[in-house]
Amino acid sequence: MTGIQLFDGDIVVFIPGEIHGDGIYVIRIMDDLYVKRVEFDPINRKIRTMHDNP
Repeated sequence: MTGIQLFDGDIVVFIPGEIHGDGIYVIRIMDDLYVKRVEFDPINRKIRTMHDNP
């Protein structure tokens, strides 16, 4: 995620369950963790994930 100056091998500290609107989040899919930009759409009840790296 080079758009936010986060590079491979960097350490990310996060608090599970802390959700405060759009932003950068750690997402778990099965046993894998991903750092993604997340946008919440409360009207359509959808979540959009994006990556900042090219």
